[in-house]
Amino acid sequence: MKKSYIVLVCALTTAVLGTSIGLSSAALAFSANNKKTVVEGLKGDTGETGPKGDNGLTAYSNTLLPTQNGKIIPNVGSAIVGSEIVFTFIPDDGARLVSIDVYKNNQLKTYYNGFDKEIVNNTLTLPMIEGGYVIGATFDNSESKIFNGGNGTIEHPYLVGSEDFSSIYKYANSSTYKDIYTYYKIEEANVKITNWRMFALHGSFDFNGASIDNNKNFIFSSIRGILDNPGKVSNLTINNSSISTSGFGGSLAFNPDGSVIVENVHINGGSVTGEWGAGSFFGMIQKSDHMDLNGKNEIKFINSTSSLNITGGLNQISGFVGPFRISDGFGEGFKIEISVDKDSKYTGKLSVVNSNASDIKAKADYVIADDWPDKVYKYCTVNVEDVNKLADVTSSSYSDTYTIYTYKNTLSLTKEEIYNTADGKKDSAYKTDVNTFKIAKVDNAVKASISMSIGVTDANLVYAIPLEELTSTTKDGEKEYFVTNKAKSYKIGINGHFYDQTGAKITTSTPKWDLEELQDSINYKISGEYLMVQTSKSVENGINSHKFGLYGAKTLITQYDKNNNIVGQTSVYFAHQSTFEENK
Repeated sequence: MKKSYIVLVCALTTAVLGTSIGLSSAALAFSANNKKTVVEGLKGDTGETGPKGDNGLTAYSNTLLPTQNGKIIPNVGSAIVGSEIVFTFIPDDGARLVSIDVYKNNQLKTYYNGFDKEIVNNTLTLPMIEGGYVIGATFDNSESKIFNGGNGTIEHPYLVGSEDFSSIYKYANSSTYKDIYTYYKIEEANVKITNWRMFALHGSFDFNGASIDNNKNFIFSSIRGILDNPGKVSNLTINNSSISTSGFGGSLAFNPDGSVIVENVHINGGSVTGEWGAGSFFGMIQKSDHMDLNGKNEIKFINSTSSLNITGGLNQISGFVGPFRISDGFGEGFKIEISVDKDSKYTGKLSVVNSNASDIKAKADYVIADDWPDKVYKYCTVNVEDVNKLADVTSSSYSDTYTIYTYKNTLSLTKEEIYNTADGKKDSAYKTDVNTFKIAKVDNAVKASISMSIGVTDANLVYAIPLEELTSTTKDGEKEYFVTNKAKSYKIGINGHFYDQTGAKITTSTPKWDLEELQDSINYKISGEYLMVQTSKSVENGINSHKFGLYGAKTLITQYDKNNNIVGQTSVYFAHQSTFEENK
């Protein structure tokens, strides 16, 4: 969208009402150093078409600056002072109008499409002035052409239309723009989003009162910012999330990537399960290249609430943020500061699997899961404003720098674990045939969700795949089962490597590998007996720093009642770890 100005000067004459009019095309030319030169067009005392009348007026033409990716067309070639002139800005196919530059008497005014009401349907109407205007325009034919206005700055954020929700990721995660802090705003207030696609946010996204219902995955894979310019999500309502994962679960984002503000975001009802951990807003905190590993990182919740029901292991789930997973690679000054203002609250239920009631009541976490207490208490600080006004929250000082906030609205949930081995025992040999799992319906269940998780490398980097949601059932004798086509004991393909369920490598008669490597999300497909997984570019360093192989695979089956409460869970382990080799 670079602007390059070259002045075109025209000398024109015309006759109005039978009177010869002398025309001036005086204009201003602007060089790169903004020095101006007055360029006079030809003007005569008598017009070429006849003598000048007694009441003849001077008409002025305008200078149109050459543009790229579009053109400017005035409705008349010249006009007398005070009369209206309409400029129409026509983008080339695939481009959009970003802004209009108007030079009036040496002074520049820029109008932004989508922000300044003077621009109407790509036209600008101005009263003619003596000497005329110099008019320029910026048209965009880059990846940001999908937006309805703006240039991605705080003053003029990219305006996102409803038709853009499923394609923002192409811009945000492109190699050209993913490292640029960008501002976005949904153009129309209070829209209902039905076609959202998850992406990594580096910047600020104002949802302008929008709502997303029944999401089955995170809204963002991550939210990135720094202390002086934090990533921000604001003015969003998420209704009735239904997320079940064998990894880390959450409704807003997988993790905060540095310093982040969550403002006026409300998660209403629904449920999330994370077998490795979960929180309403963030599934976990992990180390990244964008985090300040030698200084302070802030996570702020401002007027943000959640009534999401969360299920997971003891000390691995909390109302706001899931587990802390940073064990090394940071300096002495490293710190995570989490603040929850007086208008931010969690009011859902925490369901802890396979733990006794006394442990749950004593250790359930309100703000951040602390199953790594030595790391959390040393490198995190947590502050809940007006904690005494929260009926289900108590606080106690662990140290001078850390306060523990305990949540009382908890319950215990029993989860069944099944091993697809010859004798059903954990350490026995896994079966190598591919069979469909039978999912027995528990009492009061009306639906079931199925996800699979694949462990990659000797460090067990886990990828969770939401497979399907089930509502149809069938009977087999006295028992009722959910009907599934995808929940099977698959052989596994990872980044072009193939393994059977025992972890043995397969090198013959394997499917063609044609999965695209995405920037910030996993890509997968089912091909016959194989579940094929392509890891994302964003974790390339994590994979390359470990030996490669299959760590294991399992299926998580979560059943819900009509109120979206979890009424049963089952984990089916169906693949064992392979031997590990240097990544190629």
